[in-house]
Amino acid sequence: MRKSAPLTLGLAFLLWMGLAQARQSFVSEELENDAIRLEHNIGTDLGALGTRALPQLHKDVQQAIARKDLKAALKLSAAIVAANPKDAGAWLSYSRAAIAAAGDDENLQETGTAAACLAYEHAGAKPERATALAWLGEIFAKQSKWRPSLDAYRASLEVAEIAQVRNVYEDLREKHGFRILDYKIDNESASPRACFQFSESLALGNADFSPFVTASGFANAAISTEDRQLCVEGLKHGEHYKIVLRDGLPSAAGEALRKSADYEIYVRDRSQLVHFTGKNYVLPRVGQEGIPVVSVNTRKIAVDIIRIGDRNLLPTVRSEDFLAQLSPTGSSNLSRQMARKSGQERSTQLRSSTPK
Repeated sequence: MRKSAPLTLGLAFLLWMGLAQARQSFVSEELENDAIRLEHNIGTDLGALGTRALPQLHKDVQQAIARKDLKAALKLSAAIVAANPKDAGAWLSYSRAAIAAAGDDENLQETGTAAACLAYEHAGAKPERATALAWLGEIFAKQSKWRPSLDAYRASLEVAEIAQVRNVYEDLREKHGFRILDYKIDNESASPRACFQFSESLALGNADFSPFVTASGFANAAISTEDRQLCVEGLKHGEHYKIVLRDGLPSAAGEALRKSADYEIYVRDRSQLVHFTGKNYVLPRVGQEGIPVVSVNTRKIAVDIIRIGDRNLLPTVRSEDFLAQLSPTGSSNLSRQMARKSGQERSTQLRSSTPK
């Protein structure tokens, strides 16, 4: 027993090395660890099945499947794998049995996924590898893990072009692949822009997106990207533009935009806005100094001036509203409880207003 431990660890290390060399983007470190544990433990708890001949085990599996005894089929499939742990086909059958028996059992789902990974790792011929990868893609799709599923299907097609797998992959890519989700026009900033949101992160590094973005209506459009967002900068308020995002635009997932998308956009003027600058609070009694007002697309405002008496000035300074933006309720309370209006409400014509 003491001599078997180093041997077991050595075999586990060799398996880990094999998985690491064959590792694809859809094979996570957690999945690798699950596969190592599964291969190490597959022969345990088999009881009398561990001594049954392979032909009989294969026959018993078919009978269990025929009577829809999924748990028995899974146990028998485990015995077949234990008898020949290098057989990719046996791992694939065991994986299918585990997924069929899993239902909502997450442990069995993980077992089935790890077994599919082992089927791929032990596969020799291209058809075996392609089949194992396509099945792994199907498992991920059942679990709504769309990116690993797409990557596994694509890897399968790179090994062997199979029409049925291609159809599944293209349909899955259309629904869940790298694509444009939405767009918005940022018209409230002084320099408006159009931003497009993608389902996955855009290509990293020094990727050049300019060949994939065209914008009519102005020259030399600036392009900025951040994670899953691409923005066309330098637009103008009140102008119409046509922006085209071309197919081939790259993502960090190694998948490009499948088809071009055309957008006809109009940049609206900025919303009307008036606010004071800074935290000015007290108007001087004499002189020309005042509180500057900043306005956007506004030429005329109504102004109320209220006066806080000497007795109420200290409580006002100590209140939480001091130097804060007053809400309509706070302004009403202040006028009613601690201050009084200085004259009637007046309309003021602004001499200038920030355009658009």
